[in-house]
Amino acid sequence: MLGALLGIALVIIVTGAWGLVVTLFVLAVIAVSLTRVNYGLAVVFITPLVLVLLNVSHPGQWGVADTRVINTLLGAAIGLLVTTAILPGSERGSVVDHSQIALGRIAAFLRAIAIDSAPERLGARRAARTGTDHVMAVIDRAINEPTPLDHPQLRAATRMATATEEMWERAAELELAVAPERMTTGLRRLTNATADQLDKTVTLLSSERPRTPDSPASPSIKPFSRQNTLTSEQPRLAELGESLQSVQSAAAELRQSTHPVRRRGI
Repeated sequence: MLGALLGIALVIIVTGAWGLVVTLFVLAVIAVSLTRVNYGLAVVFITPLVLVLLNVSHPGQWGVADTRVINTLLGAAIGLLVTTAILPGSERGSVVDHSQIALGRIAAFLRAIAIDSAPERLGARRAARTGTDHVMAVIDRAINEPTPLDHPQLRAATRMATATEEMWERAAELELAVAPERMTTGLRRLTNATADQLDKTVTLLSSERPRTPDSPASPSIKPFSRQNTLTSEQPRLAELGESLQSVQSAAAELRQSTHPVRRRGI
C-alpha cells in the first residue's frame, strides 16, 4: 500500500526521461539492499520501481498505480477475512497439542522397541519422527510471529520442542543399539517404564490444573549404577533417562506458562 502511494507520487512528479532513469536506479538500489534485511520494507520500494517502469512509455499517467492500490486493498481484505475465519489464533496455541502428540508417539515407539519386531519398529519410528518434526515446525512459525523472542511462554515452548527432539534422538539411538532378539527382560522393563513416564507427561500437559513449582515431579527412570558392568545398551538407557527428565521439566514449565490460555497464544 505504501509502495503504491509512493509510486503514484513518483509517476506524477517525475516526467522527464533522465528523471525516470535516476528514479529507477535509486529505487532498484534501495530495494535490492533491503531484500535480505527486511523484505516487507523492500517491497515498499519494489512496488514503486515496478510502477515507474510500467509508466516509462506513458510518463505522468498513474492509472496502473491506481489499480495497484485497489488490488492491494482487496487482497488485504480477503487475507484478513480468511485468516480470521479459517485460521484463528496464533501458531503458538498449538504447541501443547503437538507436543502431546509427539510425546505419545515417542512412547509408542519405545514400546515397539521393547516388544515388537523390526517392521513394527520402523512404523512407530516414522510416526514419532513426524510428530517431532511437527513440533519443531510450529516453533519455527511461532518465532516468526510478532512476539518478543524473550517472551516466557515462547521460551517454554522452545524448550519443550528441544527436549522432545532430544527424546526422539535417544529413542532412535536405543533402537539401533538393541536388536529385537537382544531385548532382555530388564531392558524391556526399563524401556516400557520410560514410555509410561512419557504418557504421564502427556497427561500433565492435558490437565486443567497447572503444575506448581512446589508440586513433586513425576518419577523418572533411574540411571544405571557405575558399579554394574555396562553393556552397549545400558548407556543408551541412561541417556534416555536424562532426556526424560528434561522432557518432564520442560512440560511442567510449558503447562505452567500456558494456563489458562491454550488457543489464543501459547
